[in-house]
Amino acid sequence: MKIWNRLKAALIGFVFVITAVSCGAVKPTGTDRVEAFLTEASGFNSGRYLITNLNTGVTEQVFSFYFESDGTERFLLELSDGVNYSYSYYNGVDLTNSAGEKTSVNSSYTRENPYPMGDGSLLFYVPELIAESREFTDDADNTVFEYIYDTEQLNTLSNTDYNEFMTVWVFNNKDEFVLMSRSITNKDGMVEIYQMEVIDVNGVFEIIL
Repeated sequence: MKIWNRLKAALIGFVFVITAVSCGAVKPTGTDRVEAFLTEASGFNSGRYLITNLNTGVTEQVFSFYFESDGTERFLLELSDGVNYSYSYYNGVDLTNSAGEKTSVNSSYTRENPYPMGDGSLLFYVPELIAESREFTDDADNTVFEYIYDTEQLNTLSNTDYNEFMTVWVFNNKDEFVLMSRSITNKDGMVEIYQMEVIDVNGVFEIIL
């Protein structure tokens, strides 16, 4: 349970539900490119999201999904801390966990009502809360957008207690998304860094347990 709660907390760190934000006058650098990719990601027919803890090197979450021709979503969420492993699988009707327990879902997951992890929601970007932004090119000729968030506003809206919160978006020289990383410094000085990648875009046609 302790491991589950820690992984759940990491997920919540990516998926904030912010209901009110202040409107900024100037868009952060790279906004058009980031928002264009988020729009693209919301329309993926299938794919896999990988979330890796860069402090440990462990890929803690893998979310694989695809949509049937009728719009029904099927997905597999795998969780690991490098030692323990668990999963949740949705077959279009029931949610089954790695212990074999089935749970009926009140509202089916579909293209119109996707599971939050499959519509790009994990890719955190709230331009209204960005205090500083910059663009640069890395050694691999990738375009990198760095965003430092206003933690006072972020903490108020998301009920967190961060000292620093920064995200980095990377696009290659073909303007394709490479990865997004999120770095958090807590009040006690601990730094947590997670990296997200998207692979097998529109290339997942079945999920085999």
